[in-house]
This record gives sequence, structure tokens and C-alpha cells, in this order.
Amino acid sequence: MIYYIVAENPDNRALKRAREYINEGEIIVFPTETNWVFATSPFSKEGVKRLDQIDIYSSKYLTLICNSISQASKYAFISDNSYRILKRFLVGPYKFIFNLHKDSPKVIRSIRKSEKIGIRIPNTILTERLVDCCECPLMTIAATREILLNHNSDDSSIRYTKEYLEKITSLNSDMVYSYELEEIFANNIKMLLDPGEFDFVGPCSVIDFSEEGMPVIVREGVGKVEF
Repeated sequence: MIYYIVAENPDNRALKRAREYINEGEIIVFPTETNWVFATSPFSKEGVKRLDQIDIYSSKYLTLICNSISQASKYAFISDNSYRILKRFLVGPYKFIFNLHKDSPKVIRSIRKSEKIGIRIPNTILTERLVDCCECPLMTIAATREILLNHNSDDSSIRYTKEYLEKITSLNSDMVYSYELEEIFANNIKMLLDPGEFDFVGPCSVIDFSEEGMPVIVREGVGKVEF
């Protein structure tokens, strides 16, 4: 399940295998600059359902990882003014909330009954190469400690019990590790792209463009927010 890669030069064979799984509606895991994410195809009803089942608590909408504002505009309604603001921030540790474009895949709005979508354009070679290889954005959710704590596995052999996870969370350890994801979600994911030692920059800043007027800062993370 784990494919070890070089983050700055990911192996083409691993990327092509990831594309095969994504096109089949399976779930893969990989790191962005801010966190690990679960990902699948936004065009696969089964894939988006699987993604939704992993995280039923933390968000009312899912997030698309794209390679450009132009690509994102096919799925989210991005006004000219919003476009000008986005150009100040990208690329980097930001998530932008938009209303769904009328031509976006129906499965996106049907899963969580939401008219909103998160958009991320990460600043990593791995995500750029992966999206290019798949020839489409990737539907994702962040692999947070909360998701690990709330995940119910049928595999009694898993040693990362809820009590263990609560213990390390109580020690202020919000970091999620690849070996935890591999073991806890063994029945949910097909592939984990692991670059080994990888330093996350911290939580992304979240900015909401879905309402009229000036965008709203939902969370100020490591990405500087100045309008």
C-alpha cells in the first residue's frame, strides 16, 4: 500500500498507479505542504462516497486540489474580483471557499447537500505532478487527528486504539503520521505516497468567497492574509 517517493521528484510509475486507483474511484493518501490528505476523483460517485464515509464530522463541504485558478474556475464560481484577490495569495498554504459552479459534477453537491466547495492550490511538486498526471483536480479531505479518533475500524488487530489516539492527542500531538494512516485506514485506502521525512508548514489559512462583498477570513493559519 505504501509507495515511497522523493517529494521533489516523484516516480512516474507511482504517479501512474495513483492515477489508475483514482480513476477507479479508490482512495489514495499523500502529503501537501500543510497536511496529509485522502483523495479521489471528483467524477467518481463511489469514490466521493468513500471519501465522505471517512470524514462525516468535520466539514460541510469537500475540497478540490487544483493546479491553477483556471482549472478551479471550472468547478467553483470565481468572479473577476475574486480572481484578482486570489492572484495575491497563490500558490501556497491557503484554502478558499466558493460557491459551486453550475457545471460542476453533480456528485460533488449531492454527497453533502452543499453548494460550496473548498479550493486548494498547494505549493508542492508532488501535488502538481499528481494533478497533471490525473488530468483533473482531486477531491480531498484533510487527514486530521479528529478523523483518526472518530474512525471505526472492523479490524480488531489494529493497535492504534481510540484510547491510544486520545492519549497522544492529550499530549498536544496533532501531527498525523503515515504509519498511523496505513494501519488505521488499511480497509479504506489503496495507496499511500510517502516521501519519508516531510516537514509540514502548519495549518492553511481559510478564506470564504461564497458571500457577496469582501471575503471573510475563517481561519488565519501560516498563509499571510492581507486584503
